[in-house]
Amino acid sequence: MRRHPLAASAVAVLALYLLTRLLCLGRLPIFFDEAVYIRWSQLAMRQGNFLVSLTDGKPPLHVWLMIPFLKIFSDPLFAGRVASVSVGAFSAVFMVLIGKELADWRLGAVAGALYVICPFTLWYDRVAIVEGPLLAVFLVAVYLAIKAARTLGWYWALGLGAAIGVGLIGKGTAQLLFLIAPAAYLARRPDDSRPNRPLLRWVLMLLGAFVIGIAIFNLLRFSDWFPLMSSRTAMTTKTLGDVVSNPFDILWTNLWEITKTLVVFMTPLLLAASLIGLIGGALKKCRPAYFLVEWLLVVFLVEALISKHWMFRTVLPRFVLSLVPPLLFGAAYFVLEAVRLMLSAEKRKTLGKIGLVSLLVLVLCVPVINDVLIVASPENAILPYWVSFQYITDWPSGWGIEESVRFIEEEAESGPVTVGSNFKGPIAGLPTNALELYLSTDRNVELVPFSFLARQFPGRLREAAREGPTYCVVNMFSPDYEVPDEWPLREIARYPKDGNEGMLMLLYKVVP
Repeated sequence: MRRHPLAASAVAVLALYLLTRLLCLGRLPIFFDEAVYIRWSQLAMRQGNFLVSLTDGKPPLHVWLMIPFLKIFSDPLFAGRVASVSVGAFSAVFMVLIGKELADWRLGAVAGALYVICPFTLWYDRVAIVEGPLLAVFLVAVYLAIKAARTLGWYWALGLGAAIGVGLIGKGTAQLLFLIAPAAYLARRPDDSRPNRPLLRWVLMLLGAFVIGIAIFNLLRFSDWFPLMSSRTAMTTKTLGDVVSNPFDILWTNLWEITKTLVVFMTPLLLAASLIGLIGGALKKCRPAYFLVEWLLVVFLVEALISKHWMFRTVLPRFVLSLVPPLLFGAAYFVLEAVRLMLSAEKRKTLGKIGLVSLLVLVLCVPVINDVLIVASPENAILPYWVSFQYITDWPSGWGIEESVRFIEEEAESGPVTVGSNFKGPIAGLPTNALELYLSTDRNVELVPFSFLARQFPGRLREAAREGPTYCVVNMFSPDYEVPDEWPLREIARYPKDGNEGMLMLLYKVVP
């Protein structure tokens, strides 16, 4: 430990990370987006359609990352989540490495530990969506940017360009790196490399890195589906022209939503410690603190100005996950300073030391308690509204999918069955994609998807019911959604979304 504190810190953080991320990984029901992305990954693996996500305007990186895990694990949901956990391990390790570059191994160790216990990062490391892996790429890019700025070595800049390119084929959020990476120059120390005209050299290195990143992203142009990305982006992001002409239409709503998300998901005291640490570092004219403040403000303001959702008309918590690392470094500054005050002066009053210890315990214990709930009982965890809405209580959550799949598999053991399922919008999601994950290779199961807007009962299901066992899995996509009374269905089971009787997953038998 004393001889290699950085390596020891990274190993300890990684071990704690894996423990918290892998426990009870299947406790949360499948989420709408998980079903979509894992199904795309299955199609890429089985049919060689590696750019299938572009059909919905989504970059393919996350689809590719899950393929090896789908080959290893038989449960697709578990495989997708293990993929996120595995890639997210880089986030924990690179928090340690970035902390070392900003100050010393102590800052890295504390920041890495805070990353592990932060409920915000814990949640997204454990679900099979792109934001967790994207944050890992983001942190790798930031580390390479800091190394490039401190050494002014071109090889670090080349790595930065590659990381930006990988990020861009993961999600458009990686474009924030074009604004954050230049500020890494603020992290330089007085003893860092100082060739002639270091700032000019830095600018040229950045330009080279940006060209590499854009070139990697533009490889996707070889796909005929590439133009669909622009239409998808228009649904989720305001253009510069939109921002200039109408800058405040979503700004205040987004600022409020982002603030609420941080207060709830980071917990109030940890967030307060983060801000105190960053402000304190800036007031002490600590150059790395300037960089962290710039990182924080860029993400906060840009996301508030441009982020929207095609369905919910607000910025969702996962859009601002890249806000968390600079805040955690601020919290790490706070923790280290509090420990220094406790250990420094002998004349420090015992009462003051007890107060500091109590404060640290309060700052850290609330996130840990919420972590336990997220891992063991996510429906009882303290979550932002939109996280609870999407994953727990409303139509995007997959309560009832596991039970429906098990029921259909048992029925299919006796012979062929037909299963209908409704879907919403241009992509299927729940329940259709979720059923396909588990049943598409079962030769005894025929899946028949239909739109949730359909008023006429699907003819294929009516015909199948005369030939053999036929079932239907229906997701309520709105509180007023009702299956038409004239449909030939008999209810077998209903699965409320965490007790929400107004939002159900319904399993029916089709009556001949």
